[in-house]
Amino acid sequence: MKTKLTEQLKKNLSDRDIDLLERAIDVLEGNKYDIMNSYFGGKTMISPGIKNFHGIWNWDTAFHAVGASRFDAKLATDQIEGFFDYMLEDGMLPDLVDKDGKVKIHSSKPPVFAWAAYEVYKHTNDVDFLKRIYNKLVLNEKFWRTNRFDGKLFYYDSYQKGTDSENLIWAKWESGLDNSVRWDNGIVEYYAVDLNCYMFSFYESMGKIARLIGENS
Repeated sequence: MKTKLTEQLKKNLSDRDIDLLERAIDVLEGNKYDIMNSYFGGKTMISPGIKNFHGIWNWDTAFHAVGASRFDAKLATDQIEGFFDYMLEDGMLPDLVDKDGKVKIHSSKPPVFAWAAYEVYKHTNDVDFLKRIYNKLVLNEKFWRTNRFDGKLFYYDSYQKGTDSENLIWAKWESGLDNSVRWDNGIVEYYAVDLNCYMFSFYESMGKIARLIGENS
């Protein structure tokens, strides 16, 4: 059964777009993973699908939050706050929190959570949510600036330095471009235009959040 949309969501949409939106919401709702409550602290959504994937992935979670913010504010904020519970001490957000609560820490993912948090706020008007996560976003920025910045550009990297074959694939996982042929020969440090654009968006979103909650941006 398709999700019943609010009149606000239906506003100015064609019947075709309404049907498409209902199906998209049904997919997100169908991928909610209630068993994660035992360690995640709230309902979460699995990507690409609950049948074959049983962990919570870094930037997938941010995108889920943005989508959920259109129809379920609590579900949206649960995605971000729950994943941030697994931030490492140095501010790194891991690639994956597995179904048993174990964290995979060999790499991170593109830094989209500040942008996602602000997008969620735009649909929920939940300033308290921004206040709760602001300091964690600040710590995450410090991770990128301390560990993935050469003074001029940001870059993707292996979490642990090394030249063995496993280390040589970690930067590709961090980039999110997992299966690209550019990794055929392995890579440790990857200077990417997209990452520096993501960081620009990170700083822009943090400035907006800081002003909303009364922090110095």
